[in-house]
Order: sequence, then C-alpha cells, then structure tokens
Amino acid sequence: MELIAADERRDVAALRIPATALPVLAMGNAASVPVGAPVFAVSNAAGLPWTASSGILSATRMADEVAGAGSGYGLLQFTAPMSPGSSGGVLVDAEARILGMIEAMDEYDAGPRMVSVLAEQLAAAVMIPAEALEAPKTPLGGSSLTTRPPPVTPADILRAATTIFVESHTIWMKGNLLQDALYLRPEIRMWGMRIVEDRSGADIYIDITRPFLTYDWEYKMIHPRSGTVLGTGKVLAVDGPAAEQRLAIDIVNRIRSVRPPAPQKAP
Repeated sequence: MELIAADERRDVAALRIPATALPVLAMGNAASVPVGAPVFAVSNAAGLPWTASSGILSATRMADEVAGAGSGYGLLQFTAPMSPGSSGGVLVDAEARILGMIEAMDEYDAGPRMVSVLAEQLAAAVMIPAEALEAPKTPLGGSSLTTRPPPVTPADILRAATTIFVESHTIWMKGNLLQDALYLRPEIRMWGMRIVEDRSGADIYIDITRPFLTYDWEYKMIHPRSGTVLGTGKVLAVDGPAAEQRLAIDIVNRIRSVRPPAPQKAP
C-alpha cells in the first residue's frame, strides 16, 4: 500500500493498493441529501469490523462554526450513535453512497465531543444580552422593534407534540409493536397524541436500536424538522415483546417529566 497524498486539514489521505477488482462504495453528494434523511455510520468501532449504526442527517454547516474543527470545508451533523474507535469510518446514505468520513476530535471518539461542541456553539448563537430584553428598541424611523423570542427547547417541543412516528433499526423488534404499546398507554390518549406513518411530519421521531450481542434496547427521540434530540434512554429486556412494554413506559415517563397530565373531563 502506497500513500499518494494527504490533507491534514480534512484528516483524509489517498492510498494506492496493489490489487484489482476490489469492491468499492459509490460516491454520493451530501448537498443533495435533505436534513432528516436516514444515514448510516459504518466503522471499526471498539475493534469490531463493519459496525453500523443508523440515524438521520440533522444539519450541515461549515467547520468555521465549530470551535477547533478548522475552516473552509463542510461538516455533516448526524444522530447515529458512535462508539470509541469510530474515527476513520464512513457515513453513507440509504443507497450506500458515501457522504463523508467520520473524524475524531480526540483519540477516542468523534461523536460525543462533536455533539458537545456543536451544542455549545448553537447555544452561544441564540443568547440575547440581558440589556436587550429590558426595553424595545426604536430605530431612526420611529417604528418599534421587538426582540426575538427565546429559543425553542426540547421540553417545549415535548410539551406541544401531538404526533409520534416510530422506526426500529433492529431485526429483533418491528416498529409497529412499540407503536401499539405506546398507543395503549393512557397518558398518550389523555394528551391527545397520535401515532402517524409520516416521519417528516411527526413532532417526535423515535428511533429504536439494539447493539450487537447485548440485551440493551436503546431509543432516541428526535424532532424531525429541526434535528433536535429530545431525549435518549435504554431498557434491558431479553426479547422484543418484553422490550416494547418497558420502552413505552420509559418514553412516556420521559415525556411526562416535562408535560403534566391532561385534565380529566367532567362526567
């Protein structure tokens, strides 16, 4: 194997391999993939080859917006869970076309550190100085300007949500099983929430995974239109039927922590 060229800024290299007829992945175009589209991270996480995790493309932004990420090139922000050792992996779309490479912010893992940095940058971007809230500003023309509203938080989204979409990315559970378990929860009906079949139009997208060789059933709640992660969690269960009930209880409890029960109707 021969090193042809390397780009330290983007942390990529071109290699020449003395072999022919090797299988390769097609190149995709990240610019043509909409936010909210499914993506898959394939890596050598934790020393286990061809480890895959799924999520959605939650944002695209320039590296200049992220402290310590460099400048002059684009970054893809996605929700697929990452494990230590994922650096150097590949991000692909639903057609297995390459969208980008997974970069590490340190020697252990790209995912948690990158998410943390992005969250800090976004939080700083929407902060309003205290003095700006004391009184409306009046420009030279005399018309008053109102300050922009505070940012919408995950708790705000969960309190206002009326629709849920469930998708399972494990062969051990079908998404409709958790949908049924959620619909049978009295809190869901009292809140007037509905299970829908359209992910892009749902207020809450629930993604279910089960890591290989574990009994952990993990879920992530996402707001599809903004890519905001509303909450995560996991339960322990030996099979799908047991997991669906425990997942439904845990998810409802997570929503109930920010959303009071709906008032009972008078008989």
